[in-house]
Amino acid sequence: MRTTGASLRVARWERHSWERDARHPMMGLLGSLRFKGPVGVFRPLLEAAALTLIGKCTSHGLGRLHVDAPDPSPPR
Repeated sequence: MRTTGASLRVARWERHSWERDARHPMMGLLGSLRFKGPVGVFRPLLEAAALTLIGKCTSHGLGRLHVDAPDPSPPR
């Protein structure tokens, strides 16, 4: 598998905690990656990550992931 395209940028912002009345700096990556080649064991892991929204700060609306890959099973 190899990377055939990337469009990523670093995003930095702050969120306000009303509970502690404090601002918290945050950082993340936004954009897309495109791969070519067999994804093998990575496909189920990526699909699970997309469904469960795993990752840091997902409760703040982050951690979204979309997997757009052809179905590996042969047609009948």
